[in-house]
This record gives sequence, C-alpha cells and structure tokens, in this order.
Amino acid sequence: MKRESMNETSQATLENIKKFQLNKDQEAFNFLLSKYFPATCKYASKFLSSNVYSNLVSWSFQEVESYVFLAFWKAINNYKSESESSLSFKNYLYQLVKFETLHELKKNFSWQFISKAHQRWCKEDENNTTKNSSDVFNDLSFRDKVQIIKKFLEEKNETYALIWELKASGIKSSEVCKKLNVSSSELKSRWQYIKKLVLDKYPSLHEIA
Repeated sequence: MKRESMNETSQATLENIKKFQLNKDQEAFNFLLSKYFPATCKYASKFLSSNVYSNLVSWSFQEVESYVFLAFWKAINNYKSESESSLSFKNYLYQLVKFETLHELKKNFSWQFISKAHQRWCKEDENNTTKNSSDVFNDLSFRDKVQIIKKFLEEKNETYALIWELKASGIKSSEVCKKLNVSSSELKSRWQYIKKLVLDKYPSLHEIA
C-alpha cells in the first residue's frame, strides 16, 4: 500500500471525509481515526519537544491525545479539497495540531515565551479558521442534552460529570476551580479529556438519546 505523502490525499481518504461530512458515517470516521490519529499524536509530541519553551510545561500523553483528537475532529468536519491551493488532508491536520499546540502554550504562558512570529502566525490562523477546539462543545449543541451526557460521564468519573454540569451551566472556569479546589491547568487538562470522551461516545448529535 502506497504511503500517503504530506502533499497528496488518497482517494480513500477523500471518499471517507465526504461520507463523514455528508452523513456522519461512523465507519468513515473510524477509518480516518485509525489511519491518522496515532501518527498525528506522535507528530504532536515531536513538535512539542522541538520547542524550547515547551519544556517548561509538564505534558501528559493523555493531554496531547485530547487536543490532537479535537484538531482531528475539526479537520474532518472542515477540510475542503476542491480548491487548487488547498493543502493535503494530512498537511491540513498537522497545521491544525501546530495551532492547537501553540494555543495551549499561549494559554499557559500568556504569550510570554512564544516568539513574535509564532504569536502573529497563531493569531492570523485563528482569524482564518472557522472553528477552534473550544467551540466544539457549543457547535454540537450538547447543552440541550446535558443530563444524558452527565450520566455517561458519571460512569467514568464523578468529577468529570460535575465539571461538565458546571461548564454547561455557563459557570466561568475560575469559579469551577474554586468549587472543585483544582488549579486552572488541572481543570483545562480534565476539560479537554472530557470533551474527548464525549466526542468518542457521541460523534454526531442524533446519537445523544
């Protein structure tokens, strides 16, 4: 089987992206996830380790997995191949991972250790992007089905369910931290993982019932 390059997208990938975008096809989603997710996690870890300011943060692989999944989710929902100037899907996904990585570092350090060039690139990319990972919760309209998701999360971890309920109620992160007696970095990491659990369980809205 020919290995897909950074500049080309295989026909099978394009067909499965189309199936998922049109019908939220579960088989198509699983195909794309198994093909791209493991390698993209490795890429994200490598990209993190190549940035000198990243060693100032204690990263867990679980946390990297969570934001890579959100980048993957955004990629399969928004990728368009029609434009002659469009990136390959793999390249597009990796660019999103770079953005998410820098976005996480930006939030940790308030831009303190990030170069001006990276700041500018990240801000421009954010302006040109339709959605970012923090929008997933709202875009999927999960708020109407909070209790269903809360019950699902209670089976995993009661704290996850409580965080979900508080966030769904519109309570600010600073207030959630106070209520649960956790740091902002702990809350951020857990919230990312919660969103990954929810999207794994309910890849499309109609499945929440």
